[in-house]
Amino acid sequence: MADWRRLLQDEFEIGRQLLRPTNRLSTSYPCPRPGGVGCPRRVIQQGDGFVAVCGDEDGANCDDMSLQRGEVVIHELNRQGLANRVASALGIRSEFALVERVRETFWVGDFNPVAGKRFPIFLMLCFDVGQRAEAVAHLCRITTVPFVLLAPTPQSIPVRSLDLLRDRRACFYPLSDLLVAGARGQLVTSSMAAEAMTAFRAMVLPEPLPDTPGVCFHTPFDATWRDLRICFLDGHRVTLSCKGIFETVNFSNMGMENKTTREPTLQWTLLEAFAKGRGKISWHSSEANRRNVKRVQRLNDDLGRFFGISGRPVTWKAEEDAYCTAFDILLEADKPMLTQSTTHPFKMH
Repeated sequence: MADWRRLLQDEFEIGRQLLRPTNRLSTSYPCPRPGGVGCPRRVIQQGDGFVAVCGDEDGANCDDMSLQRGEVVIHELNRQGLANRVASALGIRSEFALVERVRETFWVGDFNPVAGKRFPIFLMLCFDVGQRAEAVAHLCRITTVPFVLLAPTPQSIPVRSLDLLRDRRACFYPLSDLLVAGARGQLVTSSMAAEAMTAFRAMVLPEPLPDTPGVCFHTPFDATWRDLRICFLDGHRVTLSCKGIFETVNFSNMGMENKTTREPTLQWTLLEAFAKGRGKISWHSSEANRRNVKRVQRLNDDLGRFFGISGRPVTWKAEEDAYCTAFDILLEADKPMLTQSTTHPFKMH
């Protein structure tokens, strides 16, 4: 701890919260006048205690110092503890793991702004400049999506590595901005942590302009198809609701626009047919068609891309002799007929 106090100086009381004792004992102890012959002092065990003795032959440089066991226990940075604090500060689930092939670089967890979207967050703690540059380059090689990189201070990232991060749409945030000293000296989360993730989300999931095609619904990360409700307002627009998230979009927003005619695709027409049938199209329906097999496959692809929910949203149910949706779907005109306690007759369970 004496070495840590010397290294951290004024930041020692904050930094010690991130240290943990090991099962190793030091064989040396700092001298009051470092740099002399025999420095640092050697640690010798005497009974239940320890003594730090000068290494100089005549012992004239330093007096012997009695030490308790706790003073010679080697302490190290609690890397996982730090990663857990960072994950909590950023509002993500901690998934601590070592990144292979680079030194002192760890995966903290994933930022999941919406279902189907995962952006990794890494923590780099290596001290050597060359190792830092190597770690940044390695992360840029192995990561195919934008990511967040954390390191102790603004100076932790070599200048030449910043351009590489920008090219990969990766954001660097120093820990010194995210974790700060509280009123009582404890380590707390700063307001910049939330601001950092808001900025990162805005970069990877920009807010769509009206009628912008190919956008995605901001689906909650833990949502399933059973949490979704689609209500057709007219032939071109629907309202979407899922676990407290509400949006009104059109067929173009959902990626169901014919690029040549600018009209709705057959998949949109099929989706509207499901709304008319309250989530069901049987062989007795007017919309029944042998081509529906392929159309349903394409509809599942479109819905899966837009909502980012795993599993098939539309399936064939032999007991119903019909295609049924795993989500609620209806026409606006039918909404008054449904109450809060109504169970969708064709929802998959």
